[in-house]
This record gives sequence, structure tokens and C-alpha cells, in this order.
Amino acid sequence: MAQAPKYKDVSLTFRANPVTGDVVKLYDTAAVQASVVNLVLTMNYEIPFHPEVGCAVQRSLFDEIGPMTAINIRRSILDVLQNFEPRVQVVLVQVTADPDNNGYDALIVYQIVGQPMTASVTMFLKKTR
Repeated sequence: MAQAPKYKDVSLTFRANPVTGDVVKLYDTAAVQASVVNLVLTMNYEIPFHPEVGCAVQRSLFDEIGPMTAINIRRSILDVLQNFEPRVQVVLVQVTADPDNNGYDALIVYQIVGQPMTASVTMFLKKTR
């Protein structure tokens, strides 16, 4: 017997499900992973009526590329996930400067609460403007 999904979110692509015509839904691991990525990429004051939700990563990307900025980005990622994503327990956040590509490689390893295995997401963070 299949277990019912524990976590369910709407995909932010807002594409329609070809069978039902409804918005595509994400379940369990995919839902949590999308939430982790969205929280890291969301700036403070970007969500109406919730200025406290967000991450300082985008601001840090305009600082000089180097190890100190990587430390600040790492701290921002840890803070936003610990404060606003109760479904995960962060295992590791590793941010490495990549001056050749004008950005940072970020690896986030986390454990979904109630599941024994760990999951991870890698991102390349760079200036968008």
C-alpha cells in the first residue's frame, strides 16, 4: 500500500498538469527541495506582509568575491533555513568562491524531518543585475 505524501506544495512554475489541468504539485522530497531553493533566493521584503522572510544572499553577491563573503553567504543560508523551513535539519552548508565565473558554488545538505536519508541541493549563486 502506497504511503500518502507527507509534504505537498504547489510548483512555482505554475504549469498545468496535462491530465487534470490543475497546477502541478510537488510532493515530499521535491516539495522540500523547492522550498529550500526558494528561501535561499528570496530577499527580505519580497514577500508581501512578511518582510522577515528572506535571505541576505543577493545583497552579498555584490560584495568583493572572496572567502569572507562566502562565510557571510553561508551564515545567511543557515539562518534562513533554521528560521523558516521547519521541515529540514541542516547537516552542511558549504559555500565556495568562484572568481572565474563571478559567483559562488553552494552545497546544502539537509535531512528531512521524519526521514532517515539526507538530501542535497547545489546552486551557483551569481549577481542577477
